[in-house]
Amino acid sequence: MYILEIPTHGVLLSRTRKYDYGDKVASLTTISTPHHGSEIADLLYSRKGIHSKIVRLRLMGFGKLYGDLHPDIYKLNYELTTVKMKEFNKNVTMDNKVYYQSIYSTMNDPLDDIILSRSYNYIKKEAGDNDGLVSECSARWSDHIIKIEGGISHEQIIDQRGKNIAGINIHGLYLKMVSDLSAMGF
Repeated sequence: MYILEIPTHGVLLSRTRKYDYGDKVASLTTISTPHHGSEIADLLYSRKGIHSKIVRLRLMGFGKLYGDLHPDIYKLNYELTTVKMKEFNKNVTMDNKVYYQSIYSTMNDPLDDIILSRSYNYIKKEAGDNDGLVSECSARWSDHIIKIEGGISHEQIIDQRGKNIAGINIHGLYLKMVSDLSAMGF
């Protein structure tokens, strides 16, 4: 069994459907993915400065810090806007041969993750409950939706910090997810 971490579901989902990979992909689980777009991406894309060449170069440098050899954060940001994701979702549909599920969390208040407190407050005003980067309404996708309770931020649910949060063992959560998929025959 393989666990594949991808930055957005778009590549695997579009290839699954477009190339009829449904016989090769048993299940796709996304974790706090902005399926319906990101309000933060909308905000950034609306700013004049992000379109300048100098900002694009700085964004590339930032992407390289995280190990991406050819980052295009400007393009990624554009593709995650709510308008672009609406277009994507209209053109790329789920393959009925694949089991899809989405898992997400939300913060209870800005103090759940001080690093994401400003983005949490912005998204809360624009779209409601969120994990500091992805709104609940954007993360809810597929017929199988699981919300992890406990005031958990985006960084925490993707285990960016590698520690238990709100009494939840994030590694254990992922192991249970794999075990549950295995029990279902995947």
